[in-house]
Amino acid sequence: MLKKKSGGPVAYESQITDFAKRYAKYIREELDILSPNIIVCGGNTVFKIAKELIYPELNFSEKNSWTHQNQKKQITIINSFHPTAHKPNEHMYDWMMESLINNI
Repeated sequence: MLKKKSGGPVAYESQITDFAKRYAKYIREELDILSPNIIVCGGNTVFKIAKELIYPELNFSEKNSWTHQNQKKQITIINSFHPTAHKPNEHMYDWMMESLINNI
């Protein structure tokens, strides 16, 4: 949903945040239509935006270092690695999934 401007290899936190501030209302409307149970955020910036700008009225409790959950709306937000992160799949997937499975 929150995407860098096309054409460049890097998305700066300030650019992503500015975009989110401008379009938070529309992003929220789209998410309300989709009604997701799980939202996977590609990095800390997007994770913070989801909690503070997209769902500011909801309280999310920390289930573990990767996962925050809102019981009322049954929404889980996962703070995952960005898909292009320079980390082995073992780190990007196994660490997160093991943490999630161990805390269910």
